[in-house]
Amino acid sequence: MDPFSALGAAVTISTFAVRAKDIVGNIYRYYEAVRDAPKRARELRQEMGYLCDLLDILEQVTNEPNFKPSQPLFTAISSSIVGFKETLDDLDKRTAAANVKGIKRLKWPFSNDDNDKVLEKLQNYKTSFIMALQLKSKYICHCVLIDL
Repeated sequence: MDPFSALGAAVTISTFAVRAKDIVGNIYRYYEAVRDAPKRARELRQEMGYLCDLLDILEQVTNEPNFKPSQPLFTAISSSIVGFKETLDDLDKRTAAANVKGIKRLKWPFSNDDNDKVLEKLQNYKTSFIMALQLKSKYICHCVLIDL
């Protein structure tokens, strides 16, 4: 993989980390703004928080000076990137600060079914990103063993 692809992956993950954190803030504002925020809002906020932590780790890995993603690692990350971006876009629109003002703040922007679908998607992305980190660590171990 050429250095530009690795750089692109690092920039993309960094962008996702920033956006995911913004969405956690948006969800938190909803959670605080609605007097009796549903349990689902808390679950969604927590899942996004876990994803933010995971994205921070991925960002650190991809920003390492010696980062050269193997093809399986790059495939594992890139196959989830498009769907994750679409999910972030949707969450960003639905949880924008403008929706917490006035009468709109009284309505949670997700039905229970919507919330379940978003949670499932986020868990799937989390699994993909964890798999990518596992592939990265296996690749490092393999390289160390070869050097011995």
